[in-house]
Amino acid sequence: MSQHEFTTICEEVYQLQVKNNPIYKKWVQLIDQHLEKGHYPFLPINQFKQNEVKTGIWQAEKKFESSSTTGTGVSIHQINSLAFYEQLSQIGFENEFGPLRKLTILALLPGYLERNNSSLVHMVNSFIKQAKSGGFYIKNFKELNDQLSRPYASENKVILFGVSHALLDFAEQFPQNKNPNLTIIETGGMKGLRKEIDKSEMHSILIANLGINQIQGEYGMTELLSQAYSKSDGIYQCPPWMKIVISDINDPFKILPMNKRGRINVIDLANCDTCSFIATDDLGVKLSVNWFKVLGRVQDSEARGCNQLYV
Repeated sequence: MSQHEFTTICEEVYQLQVKNNPIYKKWVQLIDQHLEKGHYPFLPINQFKQNEVKTGIWQAEKKFESSSTTGTGVSIHQINSLAFYEQLSQIGFENEFGPLRKLTILALLPGYLERNNSSLVHMVNSFIKQAKSGGFYIKNFKELNDQLSRPYASENKVILFGVSHALLDFAEQFPQNKNPNLTIIETGGMKGLRKEIDKSEMHSILIANLGINQIQGEYGMTELLSQAYSKSDGIYQCPPWMKIVISDINDPFKILPMNKRGRINVIDLANCDTCSFIATDDLGVKLSVNWFKVLGRVQDSEARGCNQLYV
């Protein structure tokens, strides 16, 4: 998708949503006088907790829910089509890591797997179904270790999705031999189950204990249908239908230029049935048109299941 195509579709989606999404329409009316010319209004992400965010009238096939880390309620994302979500997620993933049919997909996702409404679990499960082989693990570290120790694991490319605290627990209890075919995709945070440490320290521990050269990452959340992936250094690449806009922390209507630290706002054209313009509670820097870095959380924002540690 070219920049011109993205801009054209973005404007069409905006006009559709401001007309047919009551929550977004009300927000736009409230803040219209504050917006800089040429920029879209970003809906605060907490509106997915407080309201039903939908564009048009339709019955949800599924309702994805966030983890309630602080007990203050969950975000709910109404899903019009699971097939669309699965297809889009697969395209974004395969653009970065190659065809699923050639991969083994493993998942160490305690805290997510126990829920039946996690978007992350649904996505990874759809990957496993398309993959050469794979499976989920909660705290059964020995079984995961046995799986990684099998001959195929050193011959075929293995992708392990893991939540931060569980990856650290596993790495400490079952250190791995060097395996150039193993890729670790970190997603999620400590979730109050381990002491918070900075990301570089955590990655150093994982790299040393899991026999790999780098930790990769996934940036996604309940309120978005799209995911961005990082190959190294916490620098994420957006899929073609997703863009990042950075705004001033103290003035949400002031858009910042490249390489300036601020609040991450997301334009996700895949959110065509809900809201494509979301103001997150994450801090970040936009490095180029399609690349950005996550720096942590906006101070005093609510802790979330996809919480990112400070660098």
